[in-house]
Amino acid sequence: MMDTPPNAPLSLAGLKELLPVILVGMLGGVVSFARKVKSGAARWLNVSELIGELVSAGFTGVVAYWLCLYGGLNPWLTAALVGISGHAGSRALFTFERWAQRRIDGAVGIAKPDK
Repeated sequence: MMDTPPNAPLSLAGLKELLPVILVGMLGGVVSFARKVKSGAARWLNVSELIGELVSAGFTGVVAYWLCLYGGLNPWLTAALVGISGHAGSRALFTFERWAQRRIDGAVGIAKPDK
């Protein structure tokens, strides 16, 4: 088994660091769910939608955190972006997906088709 450095994202030390990040992301998910309930897009007692919102919010918060670390952003800006990403939930996942695809396409020199 390969040893991971103590500050690696998936090391035990890294996982302890991620708990507050996950919680901030999930808080953004709670706000998003409350907005959906208020607009009538979801019912208050729809537990499965709330759980889905929390899971996607926590995940997108972690991805945003890792991207902010990679970019060397200020910790306060990072915390704000984690919360915003958590609120965006699955919409943020699609944004990250498009960003990654552009990076990959640029790295391997894939030409975009003309529209």
